[in-house]
Amino acid sequence: LLWKESVGKVFKLTSKSYGVRTVTYTRIKAVKETATSSDFEIEVACAEIIARVSNSKRGHSSICKDGIIQQNEESIITPSSFGEECQVQEFEKISGSILAHATMNLDLVMQSNSEEDRAIEVPIDLPHLKLTDMEASLVHNSPFLVRDIYLLSTNSRIAALESINQELIRASRNSRLTDASDPVYVEQKNSAVISLRKKINDSAPETNGQRTTIPPAMTSEPAPPQPRRETAPLEDETNYKETEAPEPKNSASNGRRPGLSLLEKDSLALALLGKASSASLSWEVQNPSKEGAVYRIGKVCGLLVFVRWAHLTGRAVSEQESAGKKVRTYFTGPDAIYAGPEKDGIYPILKPE
Repeated sequence: LLWKESVGKVFKLTSKSYGVRTVTYTRIKAVKETATSSDFEIEVACAEIIARVSNSKRGHSSICKDGIIQQNEESIITPSSFGEECQVQEFEKISGSILAHATMNLDLVMQSNSEEDRAIEVPIDLPHLKLTDMEASLVHNSPFLVRDIYLLSTNSRIAALESINQELIRASRNSRLTDASDPVYVEQKNSAVISLRKKINDSAPETNGQRTTIPPAMTSEPAPPQPRRETAPLEDETNYKETEAPEPKNSASNGRRPGLSLLEKDSLALALLGKASSASLSWEVQNPSKEGAVYRIGKVCGLLVFVRWAHLTGRAVSEQESAGKKVRTYFTGPDAIYAGPEKDGIYPILKPE
């Protein structure tokens, strides 16, 4: 009866091990009786997605399959063994995407006649950029990408920067799905982001000897002004007693290097503003007498020290507003994760030690 009530439902099972993340969808299609009264068969449809990091590479695989599970009255497998129930629309979207991708690639592989190759080789007489595979993957959300050619216009430059931002946000989400990170892949992607942004900015038209400024991203609301940078804490912050940061765990094996790249500094700034970023900030306690803020960007980690208080609008924070504030109170998320600016818009500016 339990299986018959589950016919048509979809169950989702998520598992994670070191370097591997697996998501399996199982749809109960039918429950059939057999010749033996105590036995029955469960007809299921499955969709499985696996993300893994191995041998300095990051890969994804997916598969759709149907099958029959033999059961009897004494079987201990129940519908909940396949995970938590999820929406049918989610399963149909995932399975449909997997089948469409497989069908498209199968058609390309099965083309035995060279005349069926639809690629038209003609010179491109429009402004464009020639991209590497990694650079092309960063702008695949843009409608101006044709294989490894990126067409240039005012809108295409804006779309490219927005697509890069989306990819960085997606990469940030993926970094939370697995506890392994490929430093070679991260380094190549960071280099691709920097080189692609440079190509886009260098391709912008010049007016009166000055290069036009391209917005960093298309957002529904204006981005807050960047806070002023200072190299030392303000004198009015002498009452702050939490400036001593901890030595991060396993720092010797984390590949820590002096200084941060431009992309890593941008990630740290976004994290302090409470926006999606590849950098994660947390408060770590090494022993009862030593604690503080730590940043992690991929395999790179380090200590953070307090600089000053800032406001999302970019205005200066008065002594009255900052009185009594402590950096520790901003790390209230799960496992002491940085929770972002307070409701009044005030947040701490931290920099690598």
